[in-house]
Amino acid sequence: MPGVISHYKLDTWWNTEFTEEERNTIENVFVTTSTVINGLTGEISTCQKKIMTSGNYSFGDSKFQFLSILLDFFKKPEYFQIAQKIIKLADTFAKNEKDVIELHYYFLHKIRVYYRNRDTSPDALDLAIQACLDQIKISAQTALYLITDSKKIEHTGFQQLCIIYDKQAKYKDVIQLSELAKKQGWAGTWDNRIAKAKNKLGKSGITNDCLDSTEHNAVIIDPISAKTSAKHTPPRLKTDEEIWQEYEKELARLERETGDEVASEDWLQKQLDEIDEESVKNSAATTIPEPKAEGRFLWRLLEKIFS
Repeated sequence: MPGVISHYKLDTWWNTEFTEEERNTIENVFVTTSTVINGLTGEISTCQKKIMTSGNYSFGDSKFQFLSILLDFFKKPEYFQIAQKIIKLADTFAKNEKDVIELHYYFLHKIRVYYRNRDTSPDALDLAIQACLDQIKISAQTALYLITDSKKIEHTGFQQLCIIYDKQAKYKDVIQLSELAKKQGWAGTWDNRIAKAKNKLGKSGITNDCLDSTEHNAVIIDPISAKTSAKHTPPRLKTDEEIWQEYEKELARLERETGDEVASEDWLQKQLDEIDEESVKNSAATTIPEPKAEGRFLWRLLEKIFS
């Protein structure tokens, strides 16, 4: 059997774990897309190729990297059963994976899958929280590789868990996570999030909603803070005023283009999901898909408005 399944020697898993209908679905979803230009007419068209069981393709050096990339194509609720089967196998490799960058992106894809299915699967929200915690546990290490003085990126685990905990009124958790994310240099409006959480905490009268479990406390402790401070200087973050000016400008643009008032988290999350799906479809087959600029902006907008 040619294709990526054979390349990674996953034939037995492919044939025994999935039903025929699921295999057909995966074949039709996980495809490569190329652009074809007619030399005579100049007409542009696209061509999709099935690659799971045909062709000569590979996605990274390991089965784990391939499964991580594959997982990100199956976030929709109708694909959730397929995603769970991919995760089941990928988790066995994750236990022994030493590359923190590969783990970082795998946990990111798990967060997307589980959080997207939180309303249709009873365990999905708890699993999304655990995936966030797993990504945060290695965040100090991944920051050394992913953040430079000239480049800052968002951290999905910190962002998503802050949103979840804020909805659960765990405001001290939000504050501690935001402080750690800021300390490590991840992009985000952490000062604003901290201020809002403190304000909500004061109004709620809650005094003991801090992270009490051993598992959660392990996340808040920065395991290599000394190493991080010695080798890495966090980039300058924009002030809240600068960021808010960008938000107001972009929010006005979104409202003009859509004709809708951006008034609900569900609406914004839907836009982000659609952008993520489009970026996955259009991404090069050998790279890990990343959201477009609009997707990154919507993440920041979500955390600004609904935190």
